Amino acid sequence: MRKLAAVVCAALAAGLLLGLARAPDPGFAPTTLCVRGLDVGQGDAWLVTWPDGQRWLIDGGGDPMGLWDVGQSRLLPALRAEAIEHLDLVLATHGDADHTEGLVAVVEELSVGELWIPGHRRMTGRMRRLVTAAERRGVPVKQIEAGDVPTVAAPGELRVLHPSPGGDPPKHPNDRSIVLRLALGRVSFLMTGDLEAEGEQGLLVEPLRSTVMKVPHHGSRTSSTQPFVDAVDPMAAIAGIGEDNRWGFPTASVRARYLTRHIPMYWTGRHGEHRICTDGWSMVASHRDGVGWKELRRWSVQEVDAWWQAGLEAPPRVVQLPCEEVKPPKRRKRKRKRTKKPKPKPKPEPEESDEPRLIDDREWERKRKKRGRLRPGW
Repeated sequence: MRKLAAVVCAALAAGLLLGLARAPDPGFAPTTLCVRGLDVGQGDAWLVTWPDGQRWLIDGGGDPMGLWDVGQSRLLPALRAEAIEHLDLVLATHGDADHTEGLVAVVEELSVGELWIPGHRRMTGRMRRLVTAAERRGVPVKQIEAGDVPTVAAPGELRVLHPSPGGDPPKHPNDRSIVLRLALGRVSFLMTGDLEAEGEQGLLVEPLRSTVMKVPHHGSRTSSTQPFVDAVDPMAAIAGIGEDNRWGFPTASVRARYLTRHIPMYWTGRHGEHRICTDGWSMVASHRDGVGWKELRRWSVQEVDAWWQAGLEAPPRVVQLPCEEVKPPKRRKRKRKRTKKPKPKPKPEPEESDEPRLIDDREWERKRKKRGRLRPGW
C-alpha cells in the first residue's frame, strides 16, 4: 500500500509540474488580444494570440547570409516554450530572408492551418521553398491581396490593406508586403511588413489610424515617412530590429519622427522579446527579462478613449493623388508697336565772337593723343 501511495503521489506531482510548465502566461487572459515580438535577431517574427485561443505567426525571421537556421535555433524553441504545437495561420509578408527563412522549419515541424503569401506574379526562391514545404505537409497556400475576405475567422476585426490587386507591381519588393490591420474593441494593430516610401504613399487613401503600428522596414530611413506616421497616429510602435545591426536600424531620423509625437518605440534589439496586450479598452506593454514578464507601460481606459475620440473629431484628411501634368497654353507674343522717336531739335549755333573758343579739357586731351602732338584746340 505504501508503494502504491508513493506511486500515486509521484504521478500527481508530475502532473502538477507539467500543468505549471504549460500554464498560460498571466498576461494572456482569455479576453485579450496580444501581439508579441519574438527575438530572432535582425528580422520580424510576430506571434498573435486572439481571445478565442487562435495563434497566428506573421513572418519568421532569418539570416540573409544563410549562416544559421533561425527557425531551428530561435523560433521553434520560443514557440515550444509556450507549448505551441499548432498555428492556425502562418503569414509571410514578402520574400526577404529576414521574414521568410525561419518559417520553413515551422511549417515542416508544427501543425499549420493555412499559409498566406502576397498575391503577386513573381515569387522569390525563398518563398518558393516555403510554399513547397507547405504543400508537402498538405497546408493550404493562399495568395492574399487587398480587399480579400479571409477564410480564417478572427474574433476581432481583420482587414487586408495591401498589396493592391491588378496593375503594375511596385518596383521594390518591399512595397509588395502584405499589410494587415487587426482590431479588438477600440485598440488596433497595423502590421506593415517592409513597406517603404512608395508603398506608404499608396496606402494614404485608406483609413490607417491605428493604436499600435509595427514600424515599417525595421526603421530604415526610406520608410516611416512623415505623412504616413501622421495618418496612422499611433500611441505605441513596435519593431523587430537586431542589436548592433550593420544597417544602423533604427535610423536617427526615423526615431525622431516617433519621439517628436511622443510615441514610445519598443524593439527587440533593445527590449528583447516584447508584447502589447489589450482587452479592447486598455493596453499594456511588457518585455521578458530573466524571471518573467516586466511591465514597460500601461495605457488606461481613459487614455485609449481620448485617443479614440480624437480620431472621431479630427477633420477628414485631403490626400493629393498624383495626376497628369497639364501643360499651360502657349502665350502668343504680342508685337510691340514701334514708335518713331522724335528728331532732336538742332542746337542753336553759338554766336561768333572775336575771343578764342575754349573746349573741354578732356576733349582737348583726347584730340591731343589722337594727333600725337601738343596743339591747342583753337
